[in-house]
Amino acid sequence: MIPWSPITKTMKLPPGIEKCGVQLYDYPRREDYTPQTQTDQSQPDQQQAPLQLIFATSLRDIAADDRVGSLTDIPRGLSYMMGLIEATNLAINECYHDLGNYINIRGIITDDLPTDYTDPIRTYQNPYAPWIYPLHDRNDEGKPLGQLTTHIPSDFRMETDKDKRRTKRERFEDEVFAVSQEMGADIIVSDHLMVIINHLLKENRYGIGRTLNLHPGVIDPLQPSRLPGSTPTTDAIERVRDRTVYNNKTRLYEPAPHNLLTGASLHMMTKEVDGGPLIASSRRTLVNKNDRKRDLRYRNYPVKFRVFVEGIIHYVEKLFPHLDSLDLKAKRRLVTTKPFLVDQFREKRQEALHPILDKRHPKR
Repeated sequence: MIPWSPITKTMKLPPGIEKCGVQLYDYPRREDYTPQTQTDQSQPDQQQAPLQLIFATSLRDIAADDRVGSLTDIPRGLSYMMGLIEATNLAINECYHDLGNYINIRGIITDDLPTDYTDPIRTYQNPYAPWIYPLHDRNDEGKPLGQLTTHIPSDFRMETDKDKRRTKRERFEDEVFAVSQEMGADIIVSDHLMVIINHLLKENRYGIGRTLNLHPGVIDPLQPSRLPGSTPTTDAIERVRDRTVYNNKTRLYEPAPHNLLTGASLHMMTKEVDGGPLIASSRRTLVNKNDRKRDLRYRNYPVKFRVFVEGIIHYVEKLFPHLDSLDLKAKRRLVTTKPFLVDQFREKRQEALHPILDKRHPKR
C-alpha cells in the first residue's frame, strides 16, 4: 500500500512506481457566441455542484477479457484487478484529489444477455458476492453499489433484420436514457460498453458532450501510437511484434529495437467510433514484445484511472459549463498537466475468485 497524506494530497512513491502527467485538451468558443454579462468580480466564485454520472459497462469485456474484480495471473503472480468503477468510488469516499467535489456516482448499467454469461443478473441478489466491483460498497450517499446496478439487455445485437435491429437499438437507448434520468444523472460514462451509441447523442437526449467514453488506448490523431477500435490491447501487442526497420548493412527488414507506448483516452462520444472530441489522454504504458494481453491490461489500468480522474476534473471545470458555446470541431492542445499519481488502490481488496468467470473458465 502506498502511503498517502490526506492533508497534502501527495503520495510518497516507492521505487518503481511511475510518475507522469496527463495531456488535457481545450476547445475555443464559437465565433457566433455572445458572452453573457459578467458578474461582479468582487464576489467570490461559487463552487459548482458535483456532476451526477452513470457508468455503462459490458461484463463480456470488462470481466471476461480484463477480469476486473478477480485475480489475474501476471508475471509477478496472482494480483487483484481493480476496475475503474471500484477505484473511482474509493477515490470519492476517501476524498482523493477532492474527486467528490466534481462527480458523484448515481448508478451503473450493464447490457449483457444471458447468452453472454450464465446469468449476469443472479449475482445482484447477493450483496456480498464478488463482482466486477464489491456490491456492498457504498457511494457518497451511503447506498450500496449493488442497489444502484441496473441491467438493460442489449437484445438488438441478436437481431439480423436491419429495420428491427434499428428499432430495438432505439428502444434500448431509450431505456438507458429513462433509467439515467430517473437516477438524476447529468452525464453517462462508457467504460468498456460494447455497443455503439447513436440515439442518446440526439439533442433531445444527452447530446454530444454529455456522453463520454474511456478508451484503453491512444486515439489522438497526432500520435503515431493511435489505436482506436474495440481491440486496442491486442492491436498494441501485434503492432509492437510486427514493427520492423530496414537495416542498411544487411539490406533486410529487422524487428524494431524500440518498444511501443500505449495508454488511455477520455473523449466525448460521437457517431464515429473513438472519434469524438478529446478531453484527456496519456501515453505512458510500455508495450513489450513478450506481453500477454492480461499483462498489458494490468499495467495500463492505473493509467486509465489517472486519465479519467484528471480528465473528468478538467471536464467539470472547463468544458461542461460551456458545452453549448464550444467549437468541438476545432482542437487545440493545452500544456501537460501537473503530475497525477495512482496505484495505491491495488491492494485495497482481499484477493477473491470471480463467481461467474471462474465457474465458466476453471482453468483460468
